[in-house]
Amino acid sequence: SAERGYRIGTPRYERSASLQGGMELFTPRTSPGETEAKLGRGAHHCSYFSLSFKINIVDMSLEDLEKELYGQKSKGERKPSETPKRTSSSGDFSDASLKSPWEVGETEPSGGSLKTTKDPVWKFIRWGKVVAWFLTVAIVVMLGAAGFYLYRYFSVKDVGLRLEAPSETVVGSPFLISVIFENYSEKVLVAPKISLSLPEGTIYVADGSKRVVEKSFDQITPNQIIKEDFEVAVVGKSLQVYQFDGAISYTYQSSALSNRFDKRASLPVLARDPIVGLDFSAPDRILNGQDFELSLRYQNQGSAPLNGLIEFKLPAEFTLKGSDPVIEQSRLNLENLSAGQEGVIILSGSIIGQEYSYFSFEVTAQTKIGDKLYPVNSKLLSLSILPSPLNLKIELEGKSGEVVYPGQALTFGISFSNEDEVNLSDVILEVDLKGEMFDFSSLESKGYFSDSYKRITWTAANLPILKELKAKTGGSTSFSISLADSYPISGLSDKNFTVKVLGEISSPTVPYNVVAEKTLGIAQAEYKVGGRLEFYQSAYFQEPYPDIVNLGSLPPQVGVPVQYTIHWNLRTFAADFKDIKISSFLGPGVIWTGKVKTNTQSVPSYNSRTQEVTWEIPSILANKGVVEAGPEAVFQVEFIPSSVNIDNRFTIVSRTSLTGTDTFVQKPVSINPQAIESKDLNDSELPSKFDRVQP
Repeated sequence: SAERGYRIGTPRYERSASLQGGMELFTPRTSPGETEAKLGRGAHHCSYFSLSFKINIVDMSLEDLEKELYGQKSKGERKPSETPKRTSSSGDFSDASLKSPWEVGETEPSGGSLKTTKDPVWKFIRWGKVVAWFLTVAIVVMLGAAGFYLYRYFSVKDVGLRLEAPSETVVGSPFLISVIFENYSEKVLVAPKISLSLPEGTIYVADGSKRVVEKSFDQITPNQIIKEDFEVAVVGKSLQVYQFDGAISYTYQSSALSNRFDKRASLPVLARDPIVGLDFSAPDRILNGQDFELSLRYQNQGSAPLNGLIEFKLPAEFTLKGSDPVIEQSRLNLENLSAGQEGVIILSGSIIGQEYSYFSFEVTAQTKIGDKLYPVNSKLLSLSILPSPLNLKIELEGKSGEVVYPGQALTFGISFSNEDEVNLSDVILEVDLKGEMFDFSSLESKGYFSDSYKRITWTAANLPILKELKAKTGGSTSFSISLADSYPISGLSDKNFTVKVLGEISSPTVPYNVVAEKTLGIAQAEYKVGGRLEFYQSAYFQEPYPDIVNLGSLPPQVGVPVQYTIHWNLRTFAADFKDIKISSFLGPGVIWTGKVKTNTQSVPSYNSRTQEVTWEIPSILANKGVVEAGPEAVFQVEFIPSSVNIDNRFTIVSRTSLTGTDTFVQKPVSINPQAIESKDLNDSELPSKFDRVQP
């Protein structure tokens, strides 16, 4: 402890003696002379000075500690009489021989060395100060940020933003949504900007392309209220909630902060039914060729008149025979349709198609918003054709699959039956032949053929059973026709030919449960005409192309090399082909010289170990080699006749094979041309015995 008051001018030491046990006392460094110089001798001013202590833990045994406490002597100890004494007036120590523990290297009473500032305790203190400094800076930054956000919070708190609109609307009907801003503060808001974000499925009536609508102002004075109305409309799905987001951003007129502040608000709007209600209906049962009606009822479900249109998408198999009111290009315009007003559209027609197949009828209502039309409602109706009481079937006899080829003779069998409980009288059977590949001059039938319609007709005159087709009975007939030998090709696009046989059987007798002009049954048979791939292989001694020259002479001589060129040409008809591969083996003793020429990206290759020449082509378009040049490859081979070949012919190319795929009918093709011998040269002029080896 120390006295709380200390008289100015009293002499003091800068540092005290080391206390036994490791305690050190640090006193202020102000000398009496300095104090007197500053305050004047005898001054009675009071000043406070700090006293600090340092306690050093000395490693001592229990025995040494007891000796120290009870004054027992030990080696190196100071006698009790040697203990320094402090004067009563000045507090000075009378023993001037005491040394400061701060002097590095001095010996402690126990004989140990004094601790220096490199002590770990001092290192801990120094790093503690650094950490404390960083913590102080971090706290200041956090307080500043907190102050900024508090300032911003209380600033934004002084303004209000809300959206107003009907809680519900109908799809396709415009309505107003209001963005209302109130400045409660006593400050002027500078450069405020109001914005309204539109959700997907909604539009801004003035500009349908905008997704965010904005309105800017110069300023907003204290206690001022601003209201902006935006006309919008829902054009998306019905029975869905659409959330509109409003926002305002601004700055303060006089503020140390240059940031813009913002306020946001949201408002959900439920879109119920579309503004144009649709009710689309059709009969439950539809037969082939039977007339039926489609009924569409529409209504303006909004609160204001509307303009728009109703559009129909009808299947190709549907024949429209009339409508009420009359529609043009499958559309009906709606003009000034009053709120709550409704109307009806009746479509009448028939469908001819495969039994049990489905046909889709779609209707879409569009309303005009601004200058554009937007679809707001649609209905889809799927109808299936049920089996007719008059059943008809057409099949190609003796033929499996759905592919035919030019020149092929076809025989079609036709079977029909009455599946109803009543007899059908005056039945007529008609078959239309569709396709350019039919050779009509080869037609054989008991029916009447019309060149104009390419139609065969059977009546009771040439097929008596048709006079009255009894209930649950049937009959059959047939006709035969061949396909043309060649394809009608005039350009590269003339490909993928088909032939169709469309049959129709009808009777004016109508069952009581069917509403139609006649009882009708239909059937059809369709077949693809496969394409053709041709491969030509030829050999020359006098090569037609000037950049390849064959050496040797004709007739060949023993021991003298003779060279030939082999030509491969491809032609395609009426279909594209892919994965073409040509493989050819050279004759005995014939070798590849390496000279090759082609007009395609792929080049023939040679395997000397097997004497095999291979040419692979990924694809060839239709009518190559017919309308324009087809793929061609030319390569040179060489043969050295031996004595065993004297007066004999020899083989230049032994066996060759070609494979590929017709992409239209997905059928493989294969060609195996004959081998090329020395007698099979295609030269225009050849000497006698050109094909036999001479000595």
